[in-house]
Amino acid sequence: GAVVGAVALVGKGIKAVSEAYREQTKAEKQLEIAARNNPYLNDANVAALRNYASEIQSLTVYSEGELLPMMAQLSASGRTQQQIMDIMGAAVDVAASGTMDLNSAVSSLNATYNGMAGTLGRQNGAIKNLTEEQLKNGDAVKIVAEQYKGMASEVAKSTGAGERLKNRSEERFSRNA
Repeated sequence: GAVVGAVALVGKGIKAVSEAYREQTKAEKQLEIAARNNPYLNDANVAALRNYASEIQSLTVYSEGELLPMMAQLSASGRTQQQIMDIMGAAVDVAASGTMDLNSAVSSLNATYNGMAGTLGRQNGAIKNLTEEQLKNGDAVKIVAEQYKGMASEVAKSTGAGERLKNRSEERFSRNA
């Protein structure tokens, strides 16, 4: 009975890691395809973004499988590598604060580069007072990044050790597969 239970548990673990590998591979492909249609990104930028997603994963509770599709969306909307990195860095910190979920944070921060303060402007007086030009120049993202700086890392240290360990294990498996 114990052997059957152990085999079932191992099988379940392998299935979970295999699914994580498929999701990450899909997310990486999404980023590559989105980057092809973005005049500001090339293969080196895509590699740098992958590395940045890995770095974020190592410091937070978010996996590359969650981060890369959002980076692909930002790429598809014409963002540069630096803008994508700035948005993602600020977004994970905002999401960790509980103010909004990660996807909403990414969308809201991305919208500021189009000159729209939106939800962030309603929640944050400093952003509300920015001009359209300041928004387009990334000032809102800089404000948010400064206000929430380090939040995701601190939250992960206190509550996310198990999630970070799981993400790292899945990443190691997917990189070696």
